[in-house]
Amino acid sequence: MPTSCCALNCTNRKDKGSRKKFFRIPAEPGRRAAWLRALKRSDFEQGKKNPTAAWTPRGHERVCSDHFISGNPSKDPADPDYVPSLFNLPTSASCNRSRNPVAKKDRYMRAAKRLRVSSENEAPPTSLNDEEMIADPPPESVETLRDPLPESVETLREQLTKVQEEKCKLEQFCESLQSEADNLREERDHLQEQIKKSSTSASNLTDAKCKLFTGIPTVALFMFVFRLVSDFIAPLKSMCQQDQILMTLMKLRLKVKC
Repeated sequence: MPTSCCALNCTNRKDKGSRKKFFRIPAEPGRRAAWLRALKRSDFEQGKKNPTAAWTPRGHERVCSDHFISGNPSKDPADPDYVPSLFNLPTSASCNRSRNPVAKKDRYMRAAKRLRVSSENEAPPTSLNDEEMIADPPPESVETLRDPLPESVETLREQLTKVQEEKCKLEQFCESLQSEADNLREERDHLQEQIKKSSTSASNLTDAKCKLFTGIPTVALFMFVFRLVSDFIAPLKSMCQQDQILMTLMKLRLKVKC
């Protein structure tokens, strides 16, 4: 179904190739009521028996561009094209200039132009003036703005210097601790080695030591004796079974009674 204009006595239709525009009736209540007042339609389609009833659009109605002075509706309430105003209706010969939509549109355009020119003449200072105003503030404000900045920067520099000094001290302290730990580790290893060399145990037993401490001529013979009696030796946490038999033989060799 082709779109047609809902204005009275208007036969414009949106056919193929037509350049006319068609606009929906606004949904905003205030503007919608203004459009309906401008269209001046009665509800002759919904109630032929009461042609003076208010017309209620159903949602598909359109108003063509012929009813707007500029050909398009305006969203400015002061613009004559805020509502459709050109209609093919019988008018009185006494219509004055104030009822002429075209003249009203011209007056609106001239008023808008005067307002624009007035706004340009009364415009705020240019960017150059703004820069001059920013560049020449009162001396007191300059001091107020500039004084805290160097102090804060200097304070930050002092704090940074202190932090760097503390960092260097900590690095030196860590190096000294690491060096001390290495020295202690070397000393521990050396002492352990000396203890191992000076102590007498089955693990470092030689034939000469075995004969000296136990009277058994060789370590092999000592191990043979150990295997014979190992089942009868109770295990101790502080001494292995081989050292226990070694200590026993040494006591017998030295005739130690305790």
